[in-house]
Amino acid sequence: MPDDLDRVVDVMEGAFHRIPCLETAGIKSIINGPITYTPDGLPLVGKIPGKRNAYCITGLRAGLGEGGGHGWLLAQIIAHGEACYDTWCLDPRRFTQYATQEFTALKAIEDYQNEFRFHMPHEHRPAGRLAKVTPLYSTLKNAGAHFATVNGWERLDYIMPSPDFEENLSFHFNNVDDLVAKEVELVQTKVGLTEVNGFNRYEITGEGAHDWLDSIMCSRVTRKVGKVGLAYFLNHHGNVKGEATIANLEEGKSGTDQPQLLNITTWTG
Repeated sequence: MPDDLDRVVDVMEGAFHRIPCLETAGIKSIINGPITYTPDGLPLVGKIPGKRNAYCITGLRAGLGEGGGHGWLLAQIIAHGEACYDTWCLDPRRFTQYATQEFTALKAIEDYQNEFRFHMPHEHRPAGRLAKVTPLYSTLKNAGAHFATVNGWERLDYIMPSPDFEENLSFHFNNVDDLVAKEVELVQTKVGLTEVNGFNRYEITGEGAHDWLDSIMCSRVTRKVGKVGLAYFLNHHGNVKGEATIANLEEGKSGTDQPQLLNITTWTG
């Protein structure tokens, strides 16, 4: 929309009073348009991916109204590399290549349409779906799969009892809980097979692999061949940075002649 500085003069004067250097910095560009929305409705606060020493704080619904808290977190990120709280839900790096301009536009419109609605537990809204699917998507879909989304991936959530089944979204137990309980019982007492996508997989080999992993995990890394364990990455505050399922594989299991550890990691921020 056309530039309209008169509408924001009072706000700008307040900003000049708070940060005097802005008075002489000059105005380089003006953007007069709709409120900025991200695909998940949360702002972008932190390091800009692919840029050196560049940070952003944008996508705020209330603009300066949110600036104090987000600015406080961003200042810590710039000065110390991370904030005192887990800010992954705000980190610009949380979106990968699937978040194209078209995808972002669809999700931004959807988020605006639902801004004053409750976002229910297990609710995965329809805009921008099928951004990332695996070769098994059609097979699972034909078997009655209901999908959730994880970082753009369509991930199996549960198997519907009939094609016209609809989940009654609620903050309490709903009509899906008995279905999931039955699936858990079958896997526990019999057997089950599915895929779980959206995770990173790393193979770590070579002399000292165990000692190196022990140095970055808060729990002891198993040294018994064939053993699998869960471990956590911590930062210097003692906060959890990520989670890893570590399997100690025997020699030659993945085409190498050295002992190895297969580290299947899901990041929590």
